[in-house]
Amino acid sequence: MILTRIKNYFLNKVYQPLLGFLKEGTSPEKLAQSVAFGFIMGIFPILGTTTIICIALAFVFRLNHAAIQIVNYAVYPIQLTVLVPFIQLGLLMTGSSISSEKIDEVITLLSEDVWGAIGEIGYIVLSGALGWLIFAIPVYAIVYFVFLRIFKNVTS
Repeated sequence: MILTRIKNYFLNKVYQPLLGFLKEGTSPEKLAQSVAFGFIMGIFPILGTTTIICIALAFVFRLNHAAIQIVNYAVYPIQLTVLVPFIQLGLLMTGSSISSEKIDEVITLLSEDVWGAIGEIGYIVLSGALGWLIFAIPVYAIVYFVFLRIFKNVTS
C-alpha cells in the first residue's frame, strides 16, 4: 500500500513533469544534467542551502530551473537519511570523531559561549560536506548517464 503511494507520487510529481520538459523542447542532455545536479545537491548535508545552490547551478549551466528543483525536493528524505553518515565520513577523513560526550559539550557550550558552539557545529557540518564530496562526482555521473539513457529512449 505505502509503496504504491510512493510510486504513484514519483510518477505523478516527478517523472511525468520531467517528461513534460522534454515535450517542451528541453534536450535530453540538459534535462539529465538538471536531474543529476538536483539529485546531488538534494542530498547535500548542509540543510537549507540546496534550493539556492540549485538556482545558481541552473543559472550557470543553463539548466531547467523547474526540473532541478523538482528533483531537489523529491530527494529531501534521502538528504535526512544520509546526513549523519556524511558527517561521520567527513569526521573520519579529518581524523576527528563525534561522541555523545562531544554532543553534550556542544550543548553546554551553547549556554556559555554561543560563538564557540557555532564554530563546533560549523566544523561538524563542514565535515558532512567533505563526506558528501566523496560521493558527489561518481553519483552525479551515474544519475546523469542513467537519466540520459531514459530521456533519449523516451524521445526516440
